[in-house]
Amino acid sequence: MVTHLKGNYFSSLKNKGFKCTSLIHETSIISTLANLGKGLIVSPICISGPKIEIHKCVYINYQVDIGHMADIGPFTQVNSDGVDGFLIIVR
Repeated sequence: MVTHLKGNYFSSLKNKGFKCTSLIHETSIISTLANLGKGLIVSPICISGPKIEIHKCVYINYQVDIGHMADIGPFTQVNSDGVDGFLIIVR
């Protein structure tokens, strides 16, 4: 449901001429083999493995590690639980 609403909002802005950019914090390491969508936001101290697919308008929160060959859908928020190294994905 939330993903659908975010998608509609994004389409509406795009139709009005909104240009989407990506922001990757300088302390994060993103593999050169990663396929990145538009509107990606990567917070500090994140690491990605090779051959990952991150679709449009994804927010990767502070200190998240993404393993190789992961596929993160559009309009998703990825959080670390900060304790056990597990990921919390909000769609």
